[in-house]
Amino acid sequence: MLSLRQKRDGYWICDLWVGGHVRTEYVNRLVAAAFIGPCPEGQEVNHRDGNKSNNSQRNLEYVTPQGNKDHAQTINCVARGERHGRAKLTAEAVREIRGANITVVGTADALAEQFGVSPVTIGKVHRRETWRHVP
Repeated sequence: MLSLRQKRDGYWICDLWVGGHVRTEYVNRLVAAAFIGPCPEGQEVNHRDGNKSNNSQRNLEYVTPQGNKDHAQTINCVARGERHGRAKLTAEAVREIRGANITVVGTADALAEQFGVSPVTIGKVHRRETWRHVP
């Protein structure tokens, strides 16, 4: 192993010297392969506790990509809405946008300026393409 570092998204990666070349690998995948066995086709590694830094063999399992997404939703790992670090809107603002009649000329532009987002974002929120979790 040449180096070990943590990515911004929380996963640990390491650089390995393999066959005269450097190869970057995810630590969770290496641990799972070593202690659980080879990854079955169409599956990926899931962290049972949702902590991407916890690469203990007891914390790792193989699941389908959809199973991984469902698990993240179940244990509330997915940062959505106001909890997302780059969110500009709040649930209250979303309700206000949805209550507005954006078919009136200038309304979407005015809301966009008010909330510091683009008119396209206003339209997506209004049509429930984004912020679907807000009733």
